[in-house]
Amino acid sequence: MAEQLSIKINIAKRSYPLQANAEEVEMMRKAEKLINDTLKEFEHSYQVSSVQDLLSMTAFQIAFSLISTQSDATNSQLESSIDKLNELLAPFDDSH
Repeated sequence: MAEQLSIKINIAKRSYPLQANAEEVEMMRKAEKLINDTLKEFEHSYQVSSVQDLLSMTAFQIAFSLISTQSDATNSQLESSIDKLNELLAPFDDSH
């Protein structure tokens, strides 16, 4: 079993203690940076000072990006499957 490390993640000037595998720490730090950078971007762009509003906007932005990426991956997989089926069916196509 992988050793658990104790780390602190800071989001919106609040600290959260977490346990993580060594392999997860870098991804957690990147997530921490993404959240804080997005918070700052929204604060600057929209002149919003409510931390709750900033966190809500950030959560929405990141969730939207995740869903969009998942949708793109699913579409790519479907296109690949259709291409493979077309290749398999090509010998039976009368139009060529």
